[in-house]
Amino acid sequence: MDTSTGNTFYKEQQPVPPDNRIVPAPTGNTILVGPARPITTIQAALTAAVNGDRILLDAGTFTITASLLVNKSVTIEGQGKGVTTVITTTPAVEFMFNVTVSNVVIRNMTIIQNFMGSTSNETVIRVNNLSATGIYVDNGAISVCEFGVTLIATEFQIKDCDFTYAPGAVAGNGYRYISISSTAGQSIIDSNTFVSDSGVTQCRFINISNVSVSGGSLRGDLIIRNNTQLPSPFELRHLLVMEEFTGENFGLYIIGNTTIFEGNVPVLLNGAYLNLFKFIAIYGNSVQNTAGKGLAGIDAFYLGTTDIFSTGNTIAIESFAAGWASATVPISFIVGYRASLIPVPPNLPLNPCYWLLFCEFV
Repeated sequence: MDTSTGNTFYKEQQPVPPDNRIVPAPTGNTILVGPARPITTIQAALTAAVNGDRILLDAGTFTITASLLVNKSVTIEGQGKGVTTVITTTPAVEFMFNVTVSNVVIRNMTIIQNFMGSTSNETVIRVNNLSATGIYVDNGAISVCEFGVTLIATEFQIKDCDFTYAPGAVAGNGYRYISISSTAGQSIIDSNTFVSDSGVTQCRFINISNVSVSGGSLRGDLIIRNNTQLPSPFELRHLLVMEEFTGENFGLYIIGNTTIFEGNVPVLLNGAYLNLFKFIAIYGNSVQNTAGKGLAGIDAFYLGTTDIFSTGNTIAIESFAAGWASATVPISFIVGYRASLIPVPPNLPLNPCYWLLFCEFV
């Protein structure tokens, strides 16, 4: 505090993201599942299981023709990517794994949603419980036609998964690998890979939407870290697109991600209510900026403001396309906005390291 003026100065430091959580070990019995076992199907194992059990799938392929209801806190584990495969070939399976409780782990397997596509809600793993925590999708290979992992939950972690477009899916279909409609804890999406397929700008790696209709909110922290676009036949639409801004005090971390072939802005804030955020931290990413909209972009309109923290980013093409300009002060290519549509610049404070913020002492 400055005693001569009665003003207080606060030092604002770059936000520090939480570490990844260790996947918890099961606490109950192990149920072996396979064609030569007493229990031959995943659904039968789920029926027999109690909270804490591990359902361990043999090597081989498990074909499912109806949604698997996961209403117990269990670990569902295969023998590894490409060793254990769970597949469906019909859109009648709306949710391959329909998770309705906390403390569920799905890991060490390949899961394939392999049908033409019906532009509906078919999902590989769906979590539908606003209070759900302890959700882990770990070390999987997930092949998607419509939605990969959809989340209406409090806290989750998706790590070390390889996302691809399903081989039997129709060309030209818009799809989403991860879709979030509610999160309120410290949710983490870390060290995953993805391929942009189906057609030009049809792939969204992470989509945030349908928050209000799901009764959800965006609070806590969302950490999107070390995810990589692999060589792809088509341009990526977005690494992350936010289409809804419902909640409060939401910290967004975009850290160490790599996109190599973009047809649009990597991170899109579409109709942004910026007062939702306590901050947006953008550290150590590598993008092409081939669309000329910045690493992150504000489109349609915006309300409010938030601090942008940025350091160590690599932007291959440092320019804005016609109709786009810098949204930050000082000017940068970290966040752009559609100047041809939005008359008043956002002028978001850009914090490249440490800044002294001034607050009136009351």
